[in-house]
Amino acid sequence: RQAYDTYSKAVTPLLLEVGGWPNWRGSAKTTLIGPSDEQWDDAILVYYPSRQAFLNMIKTQDYSDILFLRDAALLNSRLIETHPTFLPKIVLKGMGLIQRIKGKFTSRQLSETFKNMGVN
Repeated sequence: RQAYDTYSKAVTPLLLEVGGWPNWRGSAKTTLIGPSDEQWDDAILVYYPSRQAFLNMIKTQDYSDILFLRDAALLNSRLIETHPTFLPKIVLKGMGLIQRIKGKFTSRQLSETFKNMGVN
């Protein structure tokens, strides 16, 4: 953990330099769906403006100089490229659900709100 924290501090300026930033980091608790033989300590979500930005960062000498810290910290890892195709819709529906639960919207009002926003 100490090696990864050191790596995180060293990589952050490089990440910012290519237009990226760490979005979220959290401790893994329980795998609800997935291989039962995989145990994870943490998960991190990092934004890069493009795949090329990521590639540009990892090709630098500065990144090569700190890579040993990442290698020392991680027994295993996964790097998964994603695209937030449906994120706005999910976020809107989630926010609506929370408001409904709090009693601020009825089901019908929530449906009409989403319909007016063009969200099915």
